[in-house]
Amino acid sequence: MPTKAWKTGTPYAQLKRYTFWSFVAIGALPTLFVVIFWDQVDAAQAPWYLAYAVAVTALAVVAVRVGWNLTLNILEEEEFRPGLIWLLVALVIAALVAVLPATPVSQEPGIHAAAMFVLLVAGLVVLALSPGLWWYWSALLIAICAVAVAATWQLSAQQTPDPPALADAQWFPAMFSTTLMLGGLAAAMRMSVWMVDRVREEEQASAVRADLAVAEERLRFSRDLHDIFGRTLTAVALKSDLAAELAEAGRTTEAATEMREVHHLSEEALREVRSVVAGYREINLATELAGARAVLQSAGVRARLVGSAATVPPEHAGALAWVVREGVTNVLRHSSATTCTL
Repeated sequence: MPTKAWKTGTPYAQLKRYTFWSFVAIGALPTLFVVIFWDQVDAAQAPWYLAYAVAVTALAVVAVRVGWNLTLNILEEEEFRPGLIWLLVALVIAALVAVLPATPVSQEPGIHAAAMFVLLVAGLVVLALSPGLWWYWSALLIAICAVAVAATWQLSAQQTPDPPALADAQWFPAMFSTTLMLGGLAAAMRMSVWMVDRVREEEQASAVRADLAVAEERLRFSRDLHDIFGRTLTAVALKSDLAAELAEAGRTTEAATEMREVHHLSEEALREVRSVVAGYREINLATELAGARAVLQSAGVRARLVGSAATVPPEHAGALAWVVREGVTNVLRHSSATTCTL
């Protein structure tokens, strides 16, 4: 099921998947705009417009790939690929060369397709580079793009019936609106990458905490076994040696007494070991319920708890704790549930 596919994996994997498809969706918008604008192209401009459309489509694909490469580089999952940047630059140049020859001349005041076409290219450049740029480099990139859009606006305005008035009146709003749009896009993409990175770090920290908890429990278990067997085996060794010496001396009654004490020590050690192992394996129902709720909520499943662990008889609490643990594991692995009732 599609819903299940979107919800599989850890929260980090899900957020990374959502971020990738947001890259794809934003990258597809310029191509969609170019297709919609096709019916306004004259026959003489059609070859240039086709060249621009092909260049923008290829640029969109490369921009998404570059942006995702920079994102994965930040997430420490992929090496940076400089060759993609050079391909991006080549496609940007190709698209810009075709802008003016491919632009339908608008007769409506304030509307110039050339500036919008340059804005589409600028948006793809910001989409590609903003995930990996510091804020000051992003600001410089946006400023360059805004100047390019305003300059194109001025050039295309010369083709209108009233070029001076139109150019003087519209170039500043064009630059200002371009700065706002591209700045918002850069901030959104950078924030998305930052969120994915934070979730990744939290997931890694959780894994480290879990490993440390396991290591600490193993250390406690080994320490308890060492304490039990250390003193018991020392006593057994001493009494066995004493019993052997007594037997060699013909004091069989005393030797038998010492061996009975060795047997008693062995039984006591066995009981203590069983007690340690039982405590090591024992799980708490209240703790399991709290952990199950936290795990389900982190996976996007709404958890509803009916009743309380305190109402369960102690002799049944351990078994129910195992049921909760295994049941929650099965819900997360083998279902696409949105609500789980415990």
